[in-house]
Amino acid sequence: QDSSKLLKREDEFVELDPETIMEVGQTLMRDRGLVIASGVLRRVVVNLCPPIVRITRLSEEEMSELMQTKRKGNEHFVAGKYEEAHATYDDALVCVCGHKFYIAPTEQVAEVVNILSNQAECSLRLHKYDEAAHTATDALVLDSYHDKSRIRRAKAEL
Repeated sequence: QDSSKLLKREDEFVELDPETIMEVGQTLMRDRGLVIASGVLRRVVVNLCPPIVRITRLSEEEMSELMQTKRKGNEHFVAGKYEEAHATYDDALVCVCGHKFYIAPTEQVAEVVNILSNQAECSLRLHKYDEAAHTATDALVLDSYHDKSRIRRAKAEL
């Protein structure tokens, strides 16, 4: 099957079916700079996902705002201001509020996952373990291979 006919770079939607995803889906997404959220992939395989999913792409403005706010959160974190960092990471996530990152550009998903993971670390430092576990899990739904989120969720469960 010709993968270029399955998904064009300009497409707004992706038709998901277990056979296509398992055969060519991951390579197809990667070739187009997209990633499918780990939680969605599991649902596709067991037919619990809608057959057509919109591709989410943040605008340059949204991405710029996300990154600026993330940097502010990182500055607070380095300064040991974990409450402020946590709140700033929340502000960064507002930039993506309303967007569902089921299928999205790899670099955009990576930034959202990093922000969620950073926020989980803030929660750990503030001894808010349930919140840390929940936030790390949110990151893992998007990328189940994100090591820092795995570690942070494990720490929260101790």
